[in-house]
Amino acid sequence: EETALTTAALFLNEKPQSLARGSGTEGNLPCYRFTAGDKSITISKQGGYVNAMLNSRMIGSAKLDFEGAAEKARSFLEQAGYPSMKESYYVINNNICTINYAYVQDGAVCYSDLVKVGVALDSGEIVSFSATGYLMNHHTRSVDYSPISSEEARASVSPRLTVEAESLCYVPSSGLNETLCYEFTCSAENGDRVLVYINAQTALEEQILILLQSDNGTLVM
Repeated sequence: EETALTTAALFLNEKPQSLARGSGTEGNLPCYRFTAGDKSITISKQGGYVNAMLNSRMIGSAKLDFEGAAEKARSFLEQAGYPSMKESYYVINNNICTINYAYVQDGAVCYSDLVKVGVALDSGEIVSFSATGYLMNHHTRSVDYSPISSEEARASVSPRLTVEAESLCYVPSSGLNETLCYEFTCSAENGDRVLVYINAQTALEEQILILLQSDNGTLVM
């Protein structure tokens, strides 16, 4: 717990003696919990990693847009030891831009290895952080890019969709498994933007998601 306290203080830029010890968590990811004013943080008991952080201070008027927030978040992740992460979705609520990042291995996006970063739009300060998905799922994948080509996978996409971009990714499947897929970003006849996931071994469709885009973010359903 003393080592976790030191890690928490460094992450929060506080002195260890200014942190109070809170009730920890158990379950699949046991953690120590510490607080300092408006800030709270949990440190995993195994490995001593920062699991989550929240700064509940009042947020002032927005001075940054999404691009500015993303720049702050990327810099933060690199300094925190997450150098190979890709932005996926984001949402803006109460002048906080929360951005989802997924780990990228050899060009394939690993959506299970998820990190969320909240940026205050008044100052660019990181006010929330969650690495639970990353800590629970991160491992080195044995990437096999050869089962089928992207052209074969593209042939499984509905002809009513227009493919705009493609990439490789791992998507969560039933149980604790994941599936290597081609992700196709498409436009539909009605103007919707759609994500289609085609299994990279069987060429079968695994998932279809609709992108919901607005001034307050990009989400999927």
